[in-house]
Amino acid sequence: MPAPAPLATPAQLGNFLQQTIADTDPVALQLLAEASAVIRRYLDQTVTVVTGDVELCTPLSGKVFLSQWPVNAVSLVEIYDWQSGAWSTVSASAYRPLLSRGMIKPNPYAFVQWPCGEDSWRVTYDHGYVTVPDDIQGVAVSMAARFYATPTGVDMERTGMRQIKYSLTADDLNAIERITLDGIRFARIA
Repeated sequence: MPAPAPLATPAQLGNFLQQTIADTDPVALQLLAEASAVIRRYLDQTVTVVTGDVELCTPLSGKVFLSQWPVNAVSLVEIYDWQSGAWSTVSASAYRPLLSRGMIKPNPYAFVQWPCGEDSWRVTYDHGYVTVPDDIQGVAVSMAARFYATPTGVDMERTGMRQIKYSLTADDLNAIERITLDGIRFARIA
């Protein structure tokens, strides 16, 4: 499976750095890809659009919570029948997808015996942002810019009386980037 596209472009990186960067600049593309991977890992999200993703789900309080967001559409819900050992398709009228919450609620009047076991629901759905939000693009550009403009291994720079220390965390996000992404992170139900 090919790596997902970077969350920002070399042109955006160039605008941020106020210099011209070619769309094919291998360093810019690599840094944007690495920054995008860090963001995806931090958010635990693919961020960009994925269609037809299949996820095994375990119900919680009678509902199913999908791991990826935003949820754009639910195309198929299946439940596992432990007695027959087979998956059966559930009619769309038997459940209600709450796309903004990434949740599927069973319709209690659908006369469906909803399983409650681990991985007993199989959901096929589309998720992700069609257009990556500006704040996510901003974090990707900020991270890539920091490394594009700073030689590898430099953690302190001094010019006359002015001193700058580049301090990076283990996942390469600085405090402002973390705050930005924390505002986007999906609130998980424990």
